[in-house]
Amino acid sequence: MSLSSIARAAVDEQLIVRVQAAAHQVIMTDTDKASTVLGKALLTPSGPGFTNPVSSLMWPVAVDTAAAYEYALLGGNGSPGFDVSVITDAAIITSVNDNWPMEYPPSMVMPPAPEPALGTQVGVPENMPDHVTE
Repeated sequence: MSLSSIARAAVDEQLIVRVQAAAHQVIMTDTDKASTVLGKALLTPSGPGFTNPVSSLMWPVAVDTAAAYEYALLGGNGSPGFDVSVITDAAIITSVNDNWPMEYPPSMVMPPAPEPALGTQVGVPENMPDHVTE
């Protein structure tokens, strides 16, 4: 299995809609996953500039199904992402369940704002007097 096949699968529109269907099936049957950040995002309407939350599952699914995807490509199947004989629904659902982020990724969590040092005024330039008279 090649990285180019994994990359192609991760952006395959036909595979994306199948992963989206699997993700929605999961949140309709698993309340723990439905209550996660991803589960809530899937239930939020999309709009301009909206990033499809399923994209966080596409790379893991692409890796998990890479051998079958590449085999189909090499065999001349130009649309392996939508072909259930190449990538089964069970394979997608298993991958979605196995790779579901149950908590916010640590890199996505905003760190708390630092506390101001003692004796400093927040938002006041250094050279400004404590009070200004007019």
